[in-house]
Amino acid sequence: MKHLIWIAAIALFLSPQSAMAQDVEGFENLEPIAAEGHFRSEGDKGNRIARSGFALLKISASARLAGMADANVGTSRDIHSIFQNAAGLVHIDNMAYLASYNEWLVGTKMGAGGFAYRIPIGVVGVAFRTFTYPDVEETTPVQPNGTGRNIKLGDFSVAASFAKQLTDKFSMGFRLRYVRSQLHIINVSSTTFDIGTIFYTGFKSLRVGMTMSNLGGNKEVLTEDYRLPFFYNLAAAMELIGKQGDPLYLTAAYEHVFFRDYGERDHVGGELWIQNLLALRAGYKFRYDVESWSVGAGVNLNVSEERKISVDVSYSDIGGTIKERPLRLTLSGTF
Repeated sequence: MKHLIWIAAIALFLSPQSAMAQDVEGFENLEPIAAEGHFRSEGDKGNRIARSGFALLKISASARLAGMADANVGTSRDIHSIFQNAAGLVHIDNMAYLASYNEWLVGTKMGAGGFAYRIPIGVVGVAFRTFTYPDVEETTPVQPNGTGRNIKLGDFSVAASFAKQLTDKFSMGFRLRYVRSQLHIINVSSTTFDIGTIFYTGFKSLRVGMTMSNLGGNKEVLTEDYRLPFFYNLAAAMELIGKQGDPLYLTAAYEHVFFRDYGERDHVGGELWIQNLLALRAGYKFRYDVESWSVGAGVNLNVSEERKISVDVSYSDIGGTIKERPLRLTLSGTF
C-alpha cells in the first residue's frame, strides 16, 4: 500500500494540481514537490517559491550528467549536451547518437535518446524522453478495492536542437521542445524553448556557461495555472590537472541554479579521465532536501579513428523518506 501511494504521488507531481485536488484528496496535506518527485520536508519551506508541472524536464536523462550531479553546463562538449546545454553540440565533428535508461523512484522508469548531425552552418539534433509508471489500479468510493482497470499514466517529450560556434571562443545553442503529460483522462501539453552558451575566457582552460530552460507560456488546466519548470544555470569549469586529451586530466565544474519552483541551488562535480579510456565521476547537490551525492563511471572504446562507443553509468543518492538509489545507464557514440 505504501508503495502504491508513492507511485500515485509521483504521477501527481508530473500532472496538474487540479487533478490532484480532484482525485486524491487524501494526499492534500502531504504537499508534493513538482520539481523533485518526492514529498517536501519541513526544512525546505523557506525556499519554496511556486509550483510547476512537467517535472520530467528536470530529471537527468544521461548517466554522464547525473554522475557529476548535473554540473555539466560548463563541461558540455558532446552528444550529452543535447539534454542540457545545446551549445556543447558544436564539438561534434560528424554524427553522434545516445540512448539512455533510468530507473527512477518506486518503479518509475525513464528512457531517452538523441541524435546529432553536423551541417554546413552548425550542428542539428533531435532528442526524446519517455517517463513510464508501474500499473496502478483505479479505485472509487464504490469500489475501494479496485475496479479492475489501470490508470493511464505517462509523459513524453521530443525536441529539436541547433548549435553554432560564433567565434573561436563562443558558441550558442537553441532547443525547441514539445512535452505532454497524462494523468488518466487529463492530458496537458506545451511547447518550451531553451537557450545555452559556452564561452572560453582565455585564462587557462576556464570556460563559463549559461542556460535558460523551459521558457514558454503557462497552461490553464481545470481553472488552475500550470507552470513550466523554468530554471536558469550559471556555470564554470576548467581542468585542474592536465588538459583535455592528455593521458590523465581532471575537470572540475561548479553550477549555480535558480528554479522557478524552489529557489537557488548549487551543483559541484568532477570528472577524471585516465588514458582517454576510463572516466571516474562524482558530484554533490547543495540545498536539496533529499538529493545529495552521486558517482559515476564511463568507458570509451575506439572502434576506428572516427567511430567511438561510450558506456556510462551513474548512481545517485536519494535520502529522506524515500531512500532509493536511481541507476542510469547510457550508451553513446560517434561515426
